[in-house]
Amino acid sequence: MNSIQEKFKKITRNQIIAFIIFAITMYGCFNTLYSIGDTGHKDALIITIVAVTMTIGFSIFTFKNWRCPNCNKFLGRFVNKGKFIKSCKSCGEELV
Repeated sequence: MNSIQEKFKKITRNQIIAFIIFAITMYGCFNTLYSIGDTGHKDALIITIVAVTMTIGFSIFTFKNWRCPNCNKFLGRFVNKGKFIKSCKSCGEELV
């Protein structure tokens, strides 16, 4: 395994961990908002701000993290047409 493949493995691991944290946080936010309902509870605004902040943060992290270790171009989708990404679309470097 060359250094490009090792770097891609680390990038993928970081992306999966970030997604799991994002998904759990968003589930908690939406579950809490659902349980509050339409009561106009003041915590609903705070939870909404947390959800929006997490979404923006996750998007920025993904844009900076999900790049080819060889050419540093954004990789795009992890799964394309039912197949996992195996090489960079820009430089053709084998990632797995």
